[in-house]
Amino acid sequence: MPSLIEYPSLSYKAKKKLKIEILDHSFRKYNFLMESLSISRFAKILHHSFSEHDISEIQEVLNNFSDDWKRYKIRFQLTTKLLPFHGEPHSVHDLMEYRFNVLQQHLKELYHIAPIFNLQRATHNAKVLLTMLDQKNYCPVLSTQLALILFVTDTRDSLVKEGKKKPILQVNIRNLCKTSAYAFHRARNKLGISRF
Repeated sequence: MPSLIEYPSLSYKAKKKLKIEILDHSFRKYNFLMESLSISRFAKILHHSFSEHDISEIQEVLNNFSDDWKRYKIRFQLTTKLLPFHGEPHSVHDLMEYRFNVLQQHLKELYHIAPIFNLQRATHNAKVLLTMLDQKNYCPVLSTQLALILFVTDTRDSLVKEGKKKPILQVNIRNLCKTSAYAFHRARNKLGISRF
């Protein structure tokens, strides 16, 4: 009878590193953000790429991600109803600052759920996007704005540009941010945002 392999419990730092590696790999290689996803089946698929880890560790990462993402989607639906600026803006600058703060808050939450993008660069890209939207007098919904920011942040990543890393699948960006393909591509075309 074969002996059971014992896997030592991972430290917090090791768990965080594994989370980043698994989610980054998944977002770039698989269309996996579906309600019907079987986490246990997907963990087995990922185990081929992360065979040095026990399948239960992979499942734990996926379960935590799934739970966090579901909670975020519920909070997102509740908070987007509160998005219009409350009170009288003293200036256009106040309104821009408010819109930027809302985007920044959601980017931080998305990064906590799926640390697959450069948060600092995404925050900078949020400011650039708001300026572009104002110049075009165009304002897509928040979910589309978030998807555009993640798309631009990823495609401008030096490793992606040099071909050393695959880009995040657009379907995963759209699903993570809860925006439709139509809204996403319409906004990209209107703003002239290409892949590179």
